[in-house]
Amino acid sequence: SRDLTGDGRDEVMLTSMGDQLMQIAGADGTYAPAPFTIGTYAQRPHTGDDGRPSTGWHAEFADVDNDGRADLFIAKGNVDQMPGLAIKDPNNLLMQNTDGTFRETASTAGVATKERSRGAALADFDGDGRLDLVVVNRRAPMELYRNITPDTGHWLGISLSQAGANLHAVGATVIVQTNTISQSQQLTVGGGHAGGKALPLHFGLADASEATIEVTWPDGAITTHQDTANQTLYISR
Repeated sequence: SRDLTGDGRDEVMLTSMGDQLMQIAGADGTYAPAPFTIGTYAQRPHTGDDGRPSTGWHAEFADVDNDGRADLFIAKGNVDQMPGLAIKDPNNLLMQNTDGTFRETASTAGVATKERSRGAALADFDGDGRLDLVVVNRRAPMELYRNITPDTGHWLGISLSQAGANLHAVGATVIVQTNTISQSQQLTVGGGHAGGKALPLHFGLADASEATIEVTWPDGAITTHQDTANQTLYISR
């Protein structure tokens, strides 16, 4: 899940055999399906000539080009017992446009594997400020993709720690604000299918060189911090 509309409420992505359903959070606590024109339904393979429905598994939001907008990766893969679904079913990498819609870029990015993908994680494995991708496949080796996108925006990593059993402050919410962008993420360790979250939290800042960070800790305490871009901040209490 991720707050895509800037209202402080997380949208939710639900994968399935067929439509990949994004649910938009409402002010009254309910959810409504996103319009089809948003570009995230990913119903059928985006390469090849197999027009049968796709099978989605793990879905994860993350800003892979650091433009301040969350993008979306969906792991896809056929199930042997479901011959009515697409066999060659490439993963999706959906980049968010300035108007909030998404466009397919997996083939261009080189991550449109046609293995039976199940799980995934987006994290900065090499520490260069760009999120890399690991994909877990069924009956095939795990795949690790290094992000070499040129001309990405600035970024900020946030790693939390605190005393007690909940060392990494799981459940905390982090808001990062620049002059033009406000983003929020909740610190979780699960989510999706056969995948999870890898610390630290990652925020793309576009062209901003500094940001203000507000942390709401699991016990409700709030701390505020300010620092420059292109580094990982280690915040403890």
